[in-house]
Amino acid sequence: MTKPATQAASSTEAAVETPENEVLRLLRLRGTVRNFKSDPVPEHLIEAVIAAGQRAPTSSNMQAYSIVVVRDQQTKTVLTVIAGGHQAHVADCPVFFALCADLTRTDYACSMHGKQAWTEPLSKSCLS
Repeated sequence: MTKPATQAASSTEAAVETPENEVLRLLRLRGTVRNFKSDPVPEHLIEAVIAAGQRAPTSSNMQAYSIVVVRDQQTKTVLTVIAGGHQAHVADCPVFFALCADLTRTDYACSMHGKQAWTEPLSKSCLS
């Protein structure tokens, strides 16, 4: 069964027929939130979000990132400044997830197999 897309990209674009399934339904419901309650987030929900993030596909399944859970208000305020000072929602949320490129994971995985990683030139290009 197909349903018309809920919104076209532009007013001149015709509605696109999309197959109806749970994944597409959830994607259509997705939205950005910038206002948060101050309620504490239960640990089991934090763990569920991290577990879902760890299932996300990455290039060559390298998973070359770390997820840092930030609850400390002072740290979130510093992150707001680092992000350009226009990210008040970072300071306002009860829990912030910082996703950081972590090329040491690639180095470690390669060393386990007696190989040398190619991350040195990559890490330098990421910093320049």
